[in-house]
Amino acid sequence: MSKVTCGAFLKLDSQAKAVLIAWLRGYHSGKRHEIESAAEEVSPYAYGGKLARHCAENPAALLIAVSEEILAEGEQ
Repeated sequence: MSKVTCGAFLKLDSQAKAVLIAWLRGYHSGKRHEIESAAEEVSPYAYGGKLARHCAENPAALLIAVSEEILAEGEQ
């Protein structure tokens, strides 16, 4: 997962994207050792939309890094 690029994410079908989005949200929650985290503060739809926009602008970026940036924005 640490090597998945935004470009690869964008090529997935909608069901596979939904699975990855759920995984990323859970990963970040677990990484922070929090029951409620920034992943839960940002709605899945808003998060998915932001992820798609960031990835479209930066297809070579690592998906997990872009996800972290989006969730950090949600904490502000």
